[in-house]
Amino acid sequence: MSTIEAGGSGKNSRSKRKENVDYDSSWFTDKVEEKLYNRVWVRNGAMIERELDLVTLENLGIEFLQNFMGRGWISLTMFKVELILTLCQEFMVNIKYKPVTERGKEKLISWVLRKKLKVIPDTFAEVFEIPREKNPEFELLDIRMPNLATISHELLLEGEEWDGEVQCNKTRLKDGYLILFLFSCHSLLPLKRTVSMSVTRASLLWAISTGITIDLLRMMFMSLCAAHTTLDMRSFVPFTGFLTELFKRNYELEDGDEYPHDYVGRGV
Repeated sequence: MSTIEAGGSGKNSRSKRKENVDYDSSWFTDKVEEKLYNRVWVRNGAMIERELDLVTLENLGIEFLQNFMGRGWISLTMFKVELILTLCQEFMVNIKYKPVTERGKEKLISWVLRKKLKVIPDTFAEVFEIPREKNPEFELLDIRMPNLATISHELLLEGEEWDGEVQCNKTRLKDGYLILFLFSCHSLLPLKRTVSMSVTRASLLWAISTGITIDLLRMMFMSLCAAHTTLDMRSFVPFTGFLTELFKRNYELEDGDEYPHDYVGRGV
């Protein structure tokens, strides 16, 4: 389960943080946020003008607000402010210690808004409401995924090869696997954009097609660890959906409110 530890506020707590805590959120917001504003927010289609009065925006009417959010902007109904991408980036950047990936001991710790967040495989079960069932097969040393060459031979059309370095175009999949892949994308209709397949998705697709048992929660946890390792702060914000819900649930537990009080009136 996810847990948090709240940092103090005020002059005394600030001095204590300098003595006892090795992380201060002002480092991120002061030195990193400005650089991320154009590089990350704009590229993710979620940039909002810094001088925008959010209260005035909401008072313009529900139709205008729905149109505003429907064009790819951040859902203001969730957090009332436009900091969610910065918070996600803050979480990824502040994973200070190497995540523990040993089976049964998985743990990843980070800080957001001076609060400590802990993520384990069960955190994904909580956030995505995935049933947790004890399965003796999960005690195996591995989740029994074959190597990439085996997966590629099984999934791709004859003559196609994939080294896993770049994402694989869906048009290279065999017909049966293409159908499963489109199901995994929540659509059987022709897609306007080319949807590509990552190594993780290919592994899942192979597992689904063969009926093999996998530890999905551990796989998602390991994917988050991998995203941290390969993080590109210039243009990519990974796991926004998971992290958004993680923040919301943690702050609800801490503050008993719809959104964290730290957000109210926070500089944009």
